[in-house]
Amino acid sequence: MYCVIIGDSVSPNPLLKSIYHMCILCKEYVLDKLKRSEAQRNFWEMVEGMDPEHVEDVFELIWNDDGSKKQKLQKIYKQNEVVK
Repeated sequence: MYCVIIGDSVSPNPLLKSIYHMCILCKEYVLDKLKRSEAQRNFWEMVEGMDPEHVEDVFELIWNDDGSKKQKLQKIYKQNEVVK
């Protein structure tokens, strides 16, 4: 399984840009379709196909985030109707 790009953006806002470049694992986790433990398990299945920079971002989001980054991404998703 590989990390899939779900869109494209030229937004100067790095957080907004990140939601358009979010892989399926991040997207499902941020939208609460995956629990943290499920996302962590899936991460190890997908890590070989991910861009090295994205690996760091995903690891930070799934293991080290206190929930604040996830909440910000959820809010931006809903405001910009990236996902309905």
